[in-house]
Amino acid sequence: MSEDEYSEEQRRILEHLRDGIGCGKRYFKSKSIADSTELSSKQVGVHLSILKDACDEMEIQKWGRSTSTTWQVSTE
Repeated sequence: MSEDEYSEEQRRILEHLRDGIGCGKRYFKSKSIADSTELSSKQVGVHLSILKDACDEMEIQKWGRSTSTTWQVSTE
């Protein structure tokens, strides 16, 4: 998908993930993404479920569940 095909919420999530990957992070909690993007954890989960299939620049996988879903993200 090209950048302009993503929703505003998805662009904010992708920006957060890019920033984190740039700092060496590979694992992201839905709650922490939600806090930085002004979305709910549920919204983050819905959008990441879509992005894991649609985003060509990153590999996004649901990795674990505890108090907040953890997502493993890497650049392809």
